[in-house]
Amino acid sequence: MMYTRWTRKTLLIVAVVFLIVPVGLSAQQRSGIGLGFMAGEPTGLSAITWLGRGNAVDLVAAWAFGGGGSFYLHVDYQYHSFVERPLTLFAGLGGLLRLDADPVVGFRVPLGLTFLLQEPPLDFFVEVAPGMAILPGTGFSIQGGVGARYYFR
Repeated sequence: MMYTRWTRKTLLIVAVVFLIVPVGLSAQQRSGIGLGFMAGEPTGLSAITWLGRGNAVDLVAAWAFGGGGSFYLHVDYQYHSFVERPLTLFAGLGGLLRLDADPVVGFRVPLGLTFLLQEPPLDFFVEVAPGMAILPGTGFSIQGGVGARYYFR
């Protein structure tokens, strides 16, 4: 498989982020489920659940505007690390599904920042996620957006 120069650079940046992200998410670790909204590409509902030690699973069910519009779903494993409390840097790996006339299955690598508020229990986030479709054919894409979630304890 041929990688474009841009794809190689993106994969290198992702690898570097995983290597330099500092360890530890301590006192401000979230619990419960956060539900909210993400605006961008895609735009829709966002949910997150924390697994402990900075690990989380993020889910977005949305409408994707690219390619004429379609229902979109992604699930990401994310690792969060504090840059400076209450700001976290995160990186992850996930899968995506786009349902339209030609369904697409692929993977994505989300990178972003989350601002965690204790009271009220909210977070605000921004992410960019380079990805690649693997079925029915291959293709490179970049997604991203901003959002907010409220935490139920």
